Amino acid sequence: MKNKSVFFSILSLLMTTSVFAQAPEIKRTPLQTVQLSTPGKVAIQMIVEVAPGGTIPRHTHPGEEIAYIMNGELVLLVDGKESKVVKTGESFSVPEGSIHGGKNASAAAATLLVTYVVDKDKPVATPAKN
Repeated sequence: MKNKSVFFSILSLLMTTSVFAQAPEIKRTPLQTVQLSTPGKVAIQMIVEVAPGGTIPRHTHPGEEIAYIMNGELVLLVDGKESKVVKTGESFSVPEGSIHGGKNASAAAATLLVTYVVDKDKPVATPAKN
């Protein structure tokens, strides 16, 4: 049973990578996937690097996204809310199902530590319909 959970976690990470394959200015480094005590949920943690001028396409998650800006800054774009610049040492979260994306409008790379608490049998991210 544990192997099945690991398979779905790896599959979710691969699907996330394919969702954002059109954004070569973004580098994702998976750190860990943790089976949570909440049935059907996993926590996936990764480092996300966004090159200067890079854009994170609009998307959703089947759970929460919690992020900490380790270096640089990112313009966070959440549908229905004003854009927000998040800088080194600051954090943000995005509720389940919220359409969001981002942009690195600075001249330096932005590095984020991102944790997703999501449904284990669903893709970590799904592109938003325009």
